[in-house]
Amino acid sequence: MKISLLNSKKVLVVVLLFIVTSNLAFCQWSKSSNKTQKNSYWGISYGSSISNITNDPVLSISGLQSTPMYSYLNCSAEFGHFFGKTFGFSLGVGYDSYKTKFTLDSYQSEFQSTDTEGEKYVRMISAKNIQETQNVGFFNIPLRLNVRFSLGKKMSILFKPGINYAIPVVKKYESTGTFTYKGYYAQYPVTLENLPDYGFPTDLDTKINGKLELQKHSLFGKGSIELYFNNYLAIGFWYSHSFSNLSAYNSSDTFQLSTETNQINSLMGGSHKVSYSSYGISLNFRFYK
Repeated sequence: MKISLLNSKKVLVVVLLFIVTSNLAFCQWSKSSNKTQKNSYWGISYGSSISNITNDPVLSISGLQSTPMYSYLNCSAEFGHFFGKTFGFSLGVGYDSYKTKFTLDSYQSEFQSTDTEGEKYVRMISAKNIQETQNVGFFNIPLRLNVRFSLGKKMSILFKPGINYAIPVVKKYESTGTFTYKGYYAQYPVTLENLPDYGFPTDLDTKINGKLELQKHSLFGKGSIELYFNNYLAIGFWYSHSFSNLSAYNSSDTFQLSTETNQINSLMGGSHKVSYSSYGISLNFRFYK
């Protein structure tokens, strides 16, 4: 489902209302409190994750396998405030990376084409040992509800459910495979093959670096548990998942992995739906104002 500009405006309005309401609540709480407490803070975090990009393929792609991969760059900076001992909120900026490897043992396709002399023929393509690595990075704006429970004088546990407004800034894929191209001319009839100078090579090893087509913005759900040892240093565990289809490709059951030599289209282009998920561990620092 493509996220519209209207939905983006709604998200922005919700964020602004949340901040205004939080400030009003903080002012009211400050007036009624007789104690001076440090409830506002700045925080930073850095961690790594195991990420999975799910490509739901079309009928022309069968046997697609995926392998989640490590992502070593997941970081954020945030401002937060607690209205008392338990509840608070945080808002910030961050970066999350996702990486997954796809493998396809074999692929076959044929379609009508026209050669350089204007003659029609059936172009037949087969491939083997196909591998593709998709690498995506998001700049995001996280909004979290903070729920804190004390575990003693120095230790506490923090639950942080919320959402990420995400904008893709890294959109790369790398594909490799061995391709064979043939041409069948029914008017003669003859099949041309093993003629690399005419566009019909056999067992051609191909490697391509390309750019993925993704939605301009999207929403992720993200939740974390952070264990603080002295109210300043914590280890966190988190999980995130996209809410909607992140692909901007116009997929169809006529998807072609390749049409010409030295060309490999991304497997994402042949997917009905693309979703992202990840889980990981982080090291968190907090500085109270």
